[in-house]
Amino acid sequence: MHPRRRMDYNAAIRVEGKNMTILFYYKAGVLRSGTSTLELSKQNKLGLEHFCRKAGMLVTKDEFVQICWGNKGVIVSDNTVRQSLFRLRSSLSEVGAPDDTLITQGRNGYILKPGIIQLIESDNVYEELIAPAISNDDTVDDTVPGTEDTAQPAGEIQSLDKHQGKKRNVMFYSLSGAAFAFLFVTGLYFRFLFFTHDITFIHYKDDAGRSFFFSDTIDEAKNKENAIKRISYWLDRNNLAASDRPLIYISADWRDTLSFFSCKNDIAQRASDCLSINVIGDNKK
Repeated sequence: MHPRRRMDYNAAIRVEGKNMTILFYYKAGVLRSGTSTLELSKQNKLGLEHFCRKAGMLVTKDEFVQICWGNKGVIVSDNTVRQSLFRLRSSLSEVGAPDDTLITQGRNGYILKPGIIQLIESDNVYEELIAPAISNDDTVDDTVPGTEDTAQPAGEIQSLDKHQGKKRNVMFYSLSGAAFAFLFVTGLYFRFLFFTHDITFIHYKDDAGRSFFFSDTIDEAKNKENAIKRISYWLDRNNLAASDRPLIYISADWRDTLSFFSCKNDIAQRASDCLSINVIGDNKK
């Protein structure tokens, strides 16, 4: 069992006229403001911890990608980075952070405003929800009522019983709330795992001046040659020359829809300059 720690609630911020404290339990990846809790995805947990440790300082995009995805040989597109930052900003907004907490500095990078989010070393997110009720119980006079000449009046004993019963109810509701919050954030965590994943693109072939890469999430049984013909037909029909954007990254192939990026440079580079395109239906002559 972890030793109980008292949190410093002095680092409050003013949001819409109310004092609020946003705590970030970075070991568990949980944000908490008042009784609101929210669990972050793995990438956003790592990214927010780094932002907090460099609050007020510029964090470049390459630095953010390195912290969140590391050296895994994974190509992280600009679109993936933007989606990750969008989810992080949405999470901060849900717990009451101002809209300008995380600022984008054009192509230079991002800055987290200092003094808004407090890093918490403890990984016990719920101890402060339970601790106040336990602390209040410690102040109750637990001496045994006297007997004979020193016996307490019946009215005082009934009043004490009511007071203790009220304290027990407070503890019960606190524990119930903590259990509900735990189930809620656990559900969010598994939802994040289901809907977020890294994409790796694998080179398939070069054709007519273009290089085609397929995501590893696409079923091997898919007809890749047919996908290349459909994409090439659409690009040529819309006068998108192979010399202008020669790198094609196919991210999804399902039913009659193809999703891909048409890029000037490697999709992982800052200057990739990609177009996101969806081709729906077969080629029409």
